Amino acid sequence: MAQEDEFPDGPVPAVGAIVFREGAVLLVRRGSAPNEGRWSLPGGILEVGETVEAAAARETYEETRVRVRPVRVFDVRDFIVPEGTRIRWHYVLIDVLCEYLDGEPFPGTDAENASFVPLAELGEYDIVPTALDVLQRAATARGTAPTPPARGPAVSISLLAVSPMEYREFVAAQIAEFADQKVRAGQWRPTDAESLSRHVVEGFLPAAGPTPGHRVLKAIDEGGERVGWIWVGPPPVKPLNVPHRRWLYQITVEPTMQGRGVGRAMLDRLERDLAADGVQELYLNVFRWNVAARSLYDSAGYEVILEGESDAGMKKVLKKPPQ
Repeated sequence: MAQEDEFPDGPVPAVGAIVFREGAVLLVRRGSAPNEGRWSLPGGILEVGETVEAAAARETYEETRVRVRPVRVFDVRDFIVPEGTRIRWHYVLIDVLCEYLDGEPFPGTDAENASFVPLAELGEYDIVPTALDVLQRAATARGTAPTPPARGPAVSISLLAVSPMEYREFVAAQIAEFADQKVRAGQWRPTDAESLSRHVVEGFLPAAGPTPGHRVLKAIDEGGERVGWIWVGPPPVKPLNVPHRRWLYQITVEPTMQGRGVGRAMLDRLERDLAADGVQELYLNVFRWNVAARSLYDSAGYEVILEGESDAGMKKVLKKPPQ
């Protein structure tokens, strides 16, 4: 997709390629708006005089160097992003089921990365929700629906308190990330999001350090490398705010570590550490658009306690550690 597609005079037709190879699907990480930094299906804009099938094959090769044979159109849907009284993006997305022929993924054009991602690991990637929905349906129709990751962490994770410098780094990143999440959920306007996010985040995590009960942790792998962050604390909802309950405010996996089971391992480590401290229930909120995170929590045994239009409240009863 390209910047010149912003604020179009009319809908822009675009293709996406659904390419399976054994138990994996071909994805690219976008290098430009509207989904910069997120994973999606390879694809792009139709050229004048080009068929949908030809565009799917061409875009897949240009973005991944993988050759495919288009089989059939699988899905057609709209991607519409308003901004104020105008429409910033409007694509008509035509997703084509394709047969893999040859080639190994290598990113090209506006793709930052390209990979065959195992279906069982989709929950570890920040995938555009519309793309995740269509490929899950395609996998189900093919008889290779994504299966929950195996229980237990794929890597060994330790959770440690952050340094003052790391704390400041996390708070700044969290303000930006929370603002983006609320905008995507349609709950805040882009013009107000940063100031509203700063007010909320700094209310719990002021410059002097976290308010009582709140903890910012860094996740460290076996080699001592930081692979992610966790923010956990007392529930923000008063009826839930009792000593044996905690709220997971944020879990973030470093972009370079996504797709390696790190998110599941961090969640597993946190649950075990909290249970050892006497915590019995862990609560969280997940936005409806964040299908990958919802998939992770569902497969980890979290249950929905409140379903809203744009988000859901979830909880898990933690297992007591062995005596």
